[in-house]
Amino acid sequence: MKNSKNIIAAITLASASIVSASHSSSLDSDGCWDGQTQYGDTCLSTSSEWSKSRTSTDRLIVSITNRCSYRVYARFCNQRYNNGPDCGASGIAAGYTKKWSTAFATGRHRSKAIGSDVSSKDWVCAGKARGWRNSMF
Repeated sequence: MKNSKNIIAAITLASASIVSASHSSSLDSDGCWDGQTQYGDTCLSTSSEWSKSRTSTDRLIVSITNRCSYRVYARFCNQRYNNGPDCGASGIAAGYTKKWSTAFATGRHRSKAIGSDVSSKDWVCAGKARGWRNSMF
């Protein structure tokens, strides 16, 4: 029993090292990092739903969740019929969700993130991300 507790403790410690490896290995002096999981996937997870407002206009509500262990700065866009994208940006703490809604939406949405440990440096980090300001659609 004692050996199995030691093995579990060793696995837990090794897992913790792996989780933080992506963050620490790409962290720079401005607090910017790649915004990816230890497996190289984006930290963001998205889901969407439709909601009717009081005026019976369909609204697309997109939930953007940071599934990494550190803060990210996210850019997100919902596509509108005939009006182009409806975009925003926000810092999202580890494990938290940001919601973004758009009226007259097509249902298409996109998001991207860059790691930003220091909120006052969000735009510095965004400027370091390739294609950050490019059109999302």
